[in-house]
Amino acid sequence: MSDTTVVQFSPPTTASIHSISPYHANDYEIKTDTNNDLPFLSKKKLIQFKPTHHDIFHSTNFTGPSFKQIIFFFIMFVVLTSLCSYLYKDSLINVLLILETLPWWWTSLFFCVLFALVSLPFAWGYILLNIACGFLYGFIYGVIFIIIYAGIGLSVSFYVCRFILTHNYCVIKNLKATFENSEIIQTIIKVLNSADGYKIIFLSRLTPIPLGLQNGFYSISNIPFRIYLFWSLCGLIPTQLIYCSLGSRLHSMTDLILIDKRTKTVGIVVGLCECFMTIILTYYVFHTAKKVLNKLLLETSGSNESLMVNKE
Repeated sequence: MSDTTVVQFSPPTTASIHSISPYHANDYEIKTDTNNDLPFLSKKKLIQFKPTHHDIFHSTNFTGPSFKQIIFFFIMFVVLTSLCSYLYKDSLINVLLILETLPWWWTSLFFCVLFALVSLPFAWGYILLNIACGFLYGFIYGVIFIIIYAGIGLSVSFYVCRFILTHNYCVIKNLKATFENSEIIQTIIKVLNSADGYKIIFLSRLTPIPLGLQNGFYSISNIPFRIYLFWSLCGLIPTQLIYCSLGSRLHSMTDLILIDKRTKTVGIVVGLCECFMTIILTYYVFHTAKKVLNKLLLETSGSNESLMVNKE
């Protein structure tokens, strides 16, 4: 006769959790068994839940605005500022005339601050500041001051963007993820880190890509600051000459208001023709730079891929 051990299992006890809300119980989802209609805790955590902290910027589940939202707000900002500039263009000219009467150090400080602001990503107004410098200082001195102000703005933007991107702030998490997951951006970064990176910087400054957006993009690469600053200033000089000439011409057209009607008409017609030629020249520079930049990107990315294959 063999010894037999009988083991009896008691039915599992079910905790009463009817009073627990779906957002409690350590953020576990509460499900109901269809067989016995008893709720139980699922081992799958909730992907989305109501944050207990009311400040979303300090919440660990907040990743900031998406890249599309940032682009949308940037476009809206450009449209609103352009509309305000058009509606209050007379007031803007009066502001420039007032700045012309101020001491030179106040004007210099004013433009240094503005150039530093428009050099940040998703800021706008660099072209208007170039025209304003041409309006105030004339063509020759305007170009000199623009180069100085632009150098200050480029330096501030480079270090500010690099500081922000190297720290894991919640607001830019999605933007950093977009940069890291984009094959095009990663290819351009590889080209920037190559020996031909300075060519990309020089040619991109001739394109209509916003200045601040370029500065933020270059700050995430490993390119040295001196190369970034030198070739950025060299690439900005052609467009600075164009916009400064346009600003000095605008000042001349403003002075024509005080002259007799016949001279005013002739001067305005000549000024409009020069502005039209300036626009055509700007388009030609942008179009040519875009073609050369695309060609250089294709050649450099192709050479980098072949080099990686040879190493393997």
